[in-house]
Amino acid sequence: YTDSAYDGGVLEISANGGAFTQVTPIAGYNRTFRTIAGGGNPFTGPMPGVPCYSDSITNWTLGQVDLSGYAGQNIQIRWRFGSDAGATREGWYVDDVRIYAPQPPVPEPVVPTGLTIRYVGTSLVLKWDTDANLNYKIYSSTIATGPFEYLEGTSTTNAFTISAGPVDARKFYVVVGWDGN
Repeated sequence: YTDSAYDGGVLEISANGGAFTQVTPIAGYNRTFRTIAGGGNPFTGPMPGVPCYSDSITNWTLGQVDLSGYAGQNIQIRWRFGSDAGATREGWYVDDVRIYAPQPPVPEPVVPTGLTIRYVGTSLVLKWDTDANLNYKIYSSTIATGPFEYLEGTSTTNAFTISAGPVDARKFYVVVGWDGN
């Protein structure tokens, strides 16, 4: 039926161990469980009149749900399938489930000034001008223009010592200030 279904599924959520309640997708459900008999079979489904996903086996429906109202809570999600007793066939498929959490904006890194690198014995000593409100991450790369993806370590002061490797192992360094978050 174009507006109703004998068989279909819904998404439900439980917050902080509470009862499960149905969640409505952003675009809504595409059908409603039938409440009346018809089509040769009487209605015997468990959720009469409830909005649901239902379609033929060859069509996939993309569903998206905004879970921002549950931020900071422990949640469980489940999919519940409802069917009448009119036929015994395959049920409902759910595939490619992904849950995305919004990422906080990334602050611009603070690059300290006055960076100097000296050889002291068998170690490299990096020093820079300090900002008392920052911690520091020291990254390296074997290419002068980066990417600087290897984290050498962190420092809470304006100095960092690296045990020097072989002389032919050329590396380039970047020091980035961060607020500890």
